Amino acid sequence: MRPLLPGNAGAVELHAGRHSLVVSHGNTLRALRMQLHGLTVPQVEALEIPTGAGY
Repeated sequence: MRPLLPGNAGAVELHAGRHSLVVSHGNTLRALRMQLHGLTVPQVEALEIPTGAGY
């Protein structure tokens, strides 16, 4: 496993549209989706990420 940091292989793979398994806490997943999809703070606050369900 590698951390998802700008410029590392994991971030490059996600931005290239490749599939990656991301395991994390709900708030961290919200922040990741905000960065990847360019969401606003209100959009991120409205995200529901259920426990144990994939995105």
